[in-house]
Amino acid sequence: MRNYIVLFNLFFSTFIFSQNISLNNINPLKPEFSTQVTDSIVNYLNTSDTPPYHEVLKIKRISNNKVSKYNLVGSYKLTSNTLTFTPRNTLGNNLDFIASNYVNNILYYSTPEVKKVKSKTAKIKEIYPLPNHTPHNAFYFCVQFSQKMEANKKAFNYATIINENGDELPLVWREEAYWSKNNTLLTLMIHPGKIKRGMLENPLSIGKQITLKISKDIKDFYGNPIKKDYYKIYTITK
Repeated sequence: MRNYIVLFNLFFSTFIFSQNISLNNINPLKPEFSTQVTDSIVNYLNTSDTPPYHEVLKIKRISNNKVSKYNLVGSYKLTSNTLTFTPRNTLGNNLDFIASNYVNNILYYSTPEVKKVKSKTAKIKEIYPLPNHTPHNAFYFCVQFSQKMEANKKAFNYATIINENGDELPLVWREEAYWSKNNTLLTLMIHPGKIKRGMLENPLSIGKQITLKISKDIKDFYGNPIKKDYYKIYTITK
């Protein structure tokens, strides 16, 4: 609060020039936001033990039409009468932000959308294990795609294990998908801890039959779905 009062007093005690927020988005996923500041505020920032840069210029994420209560993390640079903010990390695509300065000027910015590119429809070449049987202690499956896929760490949501009764087993997977071979190979791991704790029906009981389904909604590198749902039936062995 004290910093706001100081800035308020400085604002009204100095000659005001243009303090619009400007944007340098040569790198659209790591844009620079800048605002002009008065000599008095420059002096205040330079003489403060912990300069309140975020109260002079702040950037926040907008999600679902709501402004985050947290400021975007990044670094500030004060050069002459210009304060510039640069995000610490590269921003994602299709995100919205609002920048505001100490005189309540506002600038909205959206990172570019990922454009869908027409490409050959991706398909599944193989599902490993290759045979139609798998040991009861093999807790992983690998899916080989025909081309580069979206490196989605939650791709396990597109995979389902179906038991002999036709029921989909919930919460089967470790909650992270593993991609390799230039994002063409997806590894899915069953969560053994959930089985041990009784949180999950064991899908790998010896003698049982399961069906692994990969949904057609899984996306390739360009955001396009694959050709169709894929199914592979396994019998569980010793």
